Amino acid sequence: MLRLALSGSLPAAALLALAACSGGGGGGGGGSGTIVTPTPTPAPSATPSPTAGFDTAEYRASIGAVSMNAVTAYNHGATGLGIKVAVIDTGIDIDSPDFTGRIDPESADLVGAGTLDDANGHGTAVAKLLAARRDGAGIHGVAFDATIIAYRVEPACTTSCFLRLSAVAEGVDRARLAGARVINLSMIGDSAPAADMRDAVDRATAAGIVVTICAGNEAQAQPQIWGAALANDAAIARGLVVLVGTVTATDTIQGFSNRAGTSADHFITAYEGSCSAATPLVSGALVLLAQANPSFSGAQLVDRLYSSARDAGAVGIDPIYGRGVIDLTRAF
Repeated sequence: MLRLALSGSLPAAALLALAACSGGGGGGGGGSGTIVTPTPTPAPSATPSPTAGFDTAEYRASIGAVSMNAVTAYNHGATGLGIKVAVIDTGIDIDSPDFTGRIDPESADLVGAGTLDDANGHGTAVAKLLAARRDGAGIHGVAFDATIIAYRVEPACTTSCFLRLSAVAEGVDRARLAGARVINLSMIGDSAPAADMRDAVDRATAAGIVVTICAGNEAQAQPQIWGAALANDAAIARGLVVLVGTVTATDTIQGFSNRAGTSADHFITAYEGSCSAATPLVSGALVLLAQANPSFSGAQLVDRLYSSARDAGAVGIDPIYGRGVIDLTRAF
């Protein structure tokens, strides 16, 4: 594992910590976390026939999808087809068969790295949980037919991974113009968002786009400041910024997961090993809902997501689990 450290190439004010791809994380100083390189992409096999059914070994290995009962959505014809979702991160493995034909041409390197290709693996791992293709091997993404708009916002992420704040804001604006229904931000920050980020989120939510943000892996009673400040500001969030925490297979909050705190109205949880990994599960669920309900506004998508969640902890919205645990059974 690699501990995220401040990059010497940029001032601290221009950087945003990348959230963990693996569990653990204690500490919480400086917005740091841990990451691991994702497992190698399995060799592709023949795409299963749609008539073969969706409750397969590949689906069962996709633990986040199973926890949210995504098979219910698949059986109703929702797979993410035709829906665009933005992943603003360290880039994406442009050669991975998991994404063949589904990386939107508007995808871009926003930091002058010279390539969209992912040198670290975090962005690719996030994108796989969200939308890796269904091919009968390994796991598939929650919304395995969705189109990914990938933006690389880290210039040289190898042993230290901090995202350039101005590039993240630019990515949010570009995603809006490129037609994204959902924007995934698997990242954390322990300082208030700058004006350009607030403005970009304002424009995105005004257009009805839902923004999902990792709540943090520091076992804190409150989500990380950066995401919470965006979600809690009704004037710019419009109820469309969703903070994501992490639960176990038994719907118990992970020990390292930040809690809902005073952001409970905008907080939901999913089963994975970190909020970086749980956030694309929530994004994928929103994509499935968007495909199944093409006339829905962003507010209606979020309302369906929240109203169908499994209750956990204290009855109703609470300061640990917020809206509860994502579940697509009632949503469909």
